[in-house]
Amino acid sequence: MKAKLAACVLAGLLMSTGASAAECGSAVAEYVYSGNPALHARIQPLTMPGTGSTLGVTLEDRSRGFKTWFIADKGSGSYSSLVYVDDFTQPSWHQPDPDAPRAIRDMPIFGWDQSLHVKEDLRNLKSAPQFLFVPDLAEVVSHGIEQPFPLTQGIFNRISCR
Repeated sequence: MKAKLAACVLAGLLMSTGASAAECGSAVAEYVYSGNPALHARIQPLTMPGTGSTLGVTLEDRSRGFKTWFIADKGSGSYSSLVYVDDFTQPSWHQPDPDAPRAIRDMPIFGWDQSLHVKEDLRNLKSAPQFLFVPDLAEVVSHGIEQPFPLTQGIFNRISCR
């Protein structure tokens, strides 16, 4: 069900925007949310000693003072999930205990490149997807965080690449 919803949202967005951006040769990228241009996402590879590599995702809306961090996880499903973590930019950061309670629940995340190829495992990307879709995001920030705010459904579109 979520995969079908994600495909429909992406198809509609592509028809309306033309999706003419170039490939991003790095996994470090910035995105803007179509449902609220103040909400941005940043993805970046994280390599910590003893933890292997993973993908860090930062969501930030400076107009609301909202900033949170996630890591991408690939379980047994056909898509990746976002797992809430403490600020991974801090030197003392370490992988979270998988059984520990989290302030924000896990959320599925889908990524597509310009050719609409699904990026099933976002942890080891050689290039950043053009689009990111987090189907539960609007529900989570509207009801499931300490200081909720209204957010319409949308999709993240890549705006820069480093």
